[in-house]
Amino acid sequence: MITLIPVSLGMLIRAKKPALADRLASPMKTLSSLLLAVIILGLILSQRQDVPAYFAASGPATISLNLNMLLSGWGAGALFGLSLPQRVTVSIEGGLQNGTLAIAIAAGILQNPAMAIPPAIYSLVMFASAILAIVIFSRLASAQASPQNQLESAAEA
Repeated sequence: MITLIPVSLGMLIRAKKPALADRLASPMKTLSSLLLAVIILGLILSQRQDVPAYFAASGPATISLNLNMLLSGWGAGALFGLSLPQRVTVSIEGGLQNGTLAIAIAAGILQNPAMAIPPAIYSLVMFASAILAIVIFSRLASAQASPQNQLESAAEA
């Protein structure tokens, strides 16, 4: 329900009132980011005495999972011959797994805030790595779209 209701509501609004959906898109992204930040901050503050130990225990695994997902998405996109923007999308979407859902399940449904710390750490890691990946991918896209590369591509064709 945590995912299904908001996604379904967004799809319904997009289908019935596309202009409203366009106007709400930016504020909803901002609101959802702020809510996620508040949830993560609340979890970390409530468990602050144990966060360093939790990060030591789950940090390497979350970093490894995140980087492997980014690289797997990139590799799968290349394997299937996707364009650069499509490979970037697959990579970023693979790397940005639903930490929010894991947090909601652990803290809300299971009523165990301690179990929500690893997904909170993953969320922090995924946003940091996503920013780094976006910077790298933007540079790749810029290099691919540069006038010199376009001339070289045209000459090769």
